[in-house]
Amino acid sequence: MPTPPIHPVPIAEPSADGLEQEVLRLEAELQQAEATLNTFEQTVRAQLGEQIRQMRALTDLYKAQKTAKKEKRREQKRRGKNYQEPQGLLKARREEEELASDDPAELKRLYREAIVQVHPDKFPAASEAEGKQAAALTTHLNALYERGDLEALRDFHEHILGEHPLRHTAYVAGNATHNFLLRKKEQLAAALAELLQSQSYQLAVTPDRDELMDELREQFEQKIVQLKKRTRQ
Repeated sequence: MPTPPIHPVPIAEPSADGLEQEVLRLEAELQQAEATLNTFEQTVRAQLGEQIRQMRALTDLYKAQKTAKKEKRREQKRRGKNYQEPQGLLKARREEEELASDDPAELKRLYREAIVQVHPDKFPAASEAEGKQAAALTTHLNALYERGDLEALRDFHEHILGEHPLRHTAYVAGNATHNFLLRKKEQLAAALAELLQSQSYQLAVTPDRDELMDELREQFEQKIVQLKKRTRQ
């Protein structure tokens, strides 16, 4: 007798409410981790502030000296032969200038295209829950635009316009919210993992804080000596 085929059980996607709870949980964990790190950094500044100031000043001086040396070598080349600035540098500067000048216009374009897809007025036949979702999306979109957060606005725009706006309006609103929350959850999870694995956070949760401060003080003093030698101070 042949064995009947085994059909995989479909995995249900998390609901918008479930995703929202996950986002809130991850935000709370990230805020707690950031608070732990901030407290540690304040302690370091309080106990090792003088060493930190010396290192920053010497580092800035070292960078300035390197820049001056590079400029001096370039000037020597200009005097020695017909010198032209590398085309790669000129191109990069032009691209940066064009990007900076286009940012406000790009921000406005993305906002206009996204707002017509999520504004509550677009969903006159939507249910109360869907109307709230549309209002929440609109509020978030307005916040991104007011902050001038071009990268986040591009991400939001991509999700909104990627949901086939010609479909039934209520479906677009709900699905856009789901995808946005899913992406937000992924971003928060990645940010939290990166913070928890960072060297700074590992130092922040070190049990013996006094011993750690002594070790950091010694490291900073050694760094100051090295920088003084490099800058001939």
